Amino acid sequence: MFKYRFFQVIMALSLVLLIISTAIMCSFSVCRVAEKSYKPSNSGTISSVMNNGQTDELSEFDAWVEYSIVLDALDGDSEQEYRLGNVYLSTENVMRLEQLADIKSKASNGVFISIVLLVACFVVIRRRRLYECVVWGGAAGVIIGIISFIAMAVSGSGIMYGIRRMVFGESYAELFPGHDVLPDIIPAGTGTKVLWVYVGTIFVGLVVTIIVRVISYKKSRPHKFR
Repeated sequence: MFKYRFFQVIMALSLVLLIISTAIMCSFSVCRVAEKSYKPSNSGTISSVMNNGQTDELSEFDAWVEYSIVLDALDGDSEQEYRLGNVYLSTENVMRLEQLADIKSKASNGVFISIVLLVACFVVIRRRRLYECVVWGGAAGVIIGIISFIAMAVSGSGIMYGIRRMVFGESYAELFPGHDVLPDIIPAGTGTKVLWVYVGTIFVGLVVTIIVRVISYKKSRPHKFR
């Protein structure tokens, strides 16, 4: 019985990891926009220091191209990839981008690892139908997701404060405090999208947990003989 309990615990922890990692990955996914849907957060004239040292005005299309280059670099593994565009990016903002890239990479790994563990654990526990661990993991994942959201909402410094200002105030200067054009070329409404996608993913985790709990409860009830 100890073996099954061990795999139940691992499966529950894997569900926690899956819910949180999926919420983070989905939040990153809404940051990418098509050119026809792109509207920069700065609705006025956007001027930037270029890599050649000159200051030029960016068209809306130019801003989208530069933003797309930066976003593509989040999947890379080199600091220089952020500087492949024509606009100058400050060292401070590149460091912040690297922090975000690290979070995204860990979330991606978390999704993969959790799915592998879930499949492996399911193969073992399905023999005994010990599915209550799904409820444990789902509930814990939702609770941790809510706690992390509250921690971000009350944060007063660092990257968490920057995310807070982005999702609640649509201000990107705190997330990217360096002196360059990056906060201006982030698409308008990105903060709101990130907020709703993160909360929505956690909510889906809650709904699935409730459904599994109801099903497991009905399955565990003794049969009535007539």
